[in-house]
Amino acid sequence: GGCAAGGTAARGGAAGARAQHHQPLAIRPGFPNGLKVLVIDENAASLEATVSVLKQCNYQVTTCKSCNSAIELLRKNSSFETVLTDSKVLSKSDEQIKKFQDGLKGVPLLLMLEGDATTEVVKGIKMGALQILHKPIVLENARNIWQHTIRKMMAEKGLRPGPARSGGA
Repeated sequence: GGCAAGGTAARGGAAGARAQHHQPLAIRPGFPNGLKVLVIDENAASLEATVSVLKQCNYQVTTCKSCNSAIELLRKNSSFETVLTDSKVLSKSDEQIKKFQDGLKGVPLLLMLEGDATTEVVKGIKMGALQILHKPIVLENARNIWQHTIRKMMAEKGLRPGPARSGGA
């Protein structure tokens, strides 16, 4: 298989997310530390660099080096909270892409891209990518990827972003 699980970095620190709504979200203590991230990149050096940055954020990172191994892993393991994939991974057959999308099961998808290939960005957005991150991934961008997980949790509970609404109307 082309996937490998890794632990979180052994640093403490970053403050967890704070829910601003009256309705509770099931956010585990210390979140976003331990965010379960799947990274898919066929380029070993790029994969290693991305993992290094994500671990600085105290994320729990699992890697895959191919679309096929990612599809297999997603079938077996539905606990990922965010998936980061290199845009080149999406240049597979339509059938493979469909299997990949089915495997995501609603997990937020973020696209990593080298350069400014508009066609790859459009393809990623059509596949459901919520954010485009330019390579090499920098700490400032990696620190914020957990926000998509919160948005997914809110959507699943029927919560909308914005100030808490009170009473009728």
